[in-house]
Amino acid sequence: MNFYSRFSQKFLSPYRDLDYLSFSRAKYLLIIQIVFACVMIVGNSLIFLIVPKLGLSTLIIIVPSFLGLMVSMYFLKINRYNIASTIFIIIISMGVMGGMVSKIFISPIQSLSTYIFFGFSSIVLCTLFSGVRVLTTVTISLIALSTTLFILGQKELDSAEKVLFRLNYFDSLLGIIMTYSVGVLTIRIFRKNSIIIQSEVAKFSELNDFIKKNLKESSTDILKVSNVLNDQMKSVSQKTLVQFNSVQEVSESILALEDGIDSISKRATSQESSMQASKEKTRSLSNTMKEVSLETVDILKQIENMVQRYTNAEKNILIMKQSMDSIQSSSLEMSNILKIINEISGKVNMLALNAAIEAARAGEAGRGLQL
Repeated sequence: MNFYSRFSQKFLSPYRDLDYLSFSRAKYLLIIQIVFACVMIVGNSLIFLIVPKLGLSTLIIIVPSFLGLMVSMYFLKINRYNIASTIFIIIISMGVMGGMVSKIFISPIQSLSTYIFFGFSSIVLCTLFSGVRVLTTVTISLIALSTTLFILGQKELDSAEKVLFRLNYFDSLLGIIMTYSVGVLTIRIFRKNSIIIQSEVAKFSELNDFIKKNLKESSTDILKVSNVLNDQMKSVSQKTLVQFNSVQEVSESILALEDGIDSISKRATSQESSMQASKEKTRSLSNTMKEVSLETVDILKQIENMVQRYTNAEKNILIMKQSMDSIQSSSLEMSNILKIINEISGKVNMLALNAAIEAARAGEAGRGLQL
C-alpha cells in the first residue's frame, strides 16, 4: 500500500493542481489500467500453464493490447488524459469485439450473450473516463458489429436456435441503448459539475490573487511599521537603562524599608501580645455584660409591673377626681343656698332693726310692736 501510494503520487503529480473531479478521474483510470495489466499478465500465464496452444493463440490479442495499455499509461503520466483514456477504451472495445467475432463462428449465441456484457463494460468505461463522442462511437460500433453478426449467424442455426439467437440480439441491443442513454446523462452531469467546479476554482483563484495583492501591500506597510517600532524600541531601550539605574536606587530604598519593616514587625509582635491580653479582658467583660443583661431583664420585668400598678392607680385617681368634681359641684350649690339664706337673714335683721327704730320713735305706744 505504501509502495502504491508513493508510485501514484509520483505518477499523478501533473494532476495535483487540477480540481478534485479531474484528479479523481485520472487516479481511477490509473487503478483500472494497473488492474487490466495484472489480469493480462496473470491470466495469460495461467493459460500458458494449463493450455499452451491456446496461450500462444491468445498472444495475437494480448500483446497488442498490453502494448496499447502501456502507451495509454505513458500519455496519462505526461498529462495527456484525453488521449490516454481514448486509447484505453479502444483497447477494451477492440478486445470485446474481437472476442465476439471469434465466437460467432463457433457459438453464435455465446457471441451475443456472454461477450455483449463485456461491451456494457466498455460503455461504462467510456462514461467514466471519456466524453460523449467516444461513448457514441463505441456504442455505434457495438450495435453495428452485433447487427452484422446477427445477420451472419442466422444462416448456421436451426429454427429453435434462431429464436434464442434473436432474443439475445434484441436483449443486447436494448441493453446497449439503455446503457448508452444512462452514460450520456451521467457525462452531462459530470460536465456540468466540472463547469461549476472550474467556475468556483476561477473565483477562488481571483480571490487568492486579491488576497496575495493585499498581503503584499500589507507586508510593505508592516515593514514600515516594524522600522518605526524598531526605532521606538531603541529609544525605549535607552530609557530602560535610565530606569534601571532608578530601579537600583529604589531597590536600595526598599532594603532600608525592609529594615524598618523588621522593627515594625517586632513592634507588631509585642502589640499582638497586648491584643491577646485585651482579648482576654474583653472576654471577661463580655461575661460581665451577659450577667448585667440578665439583671437588666429582671429590672425591666419589675418596671413593667410597676407601670402596670401605676396604670391601675391612675385609673383610681381618675375615679376619685370624678368624685371630687361631683362633690365640688354639690359644694357650689350649697354655697349658693347659704348665700341666699344669708341674704334673707340680713333682710330680716334690717326689718327688725327698722321696726325697733320705729318702735323707739313711737315710745310707749310702740312697745307692743317690739319682738
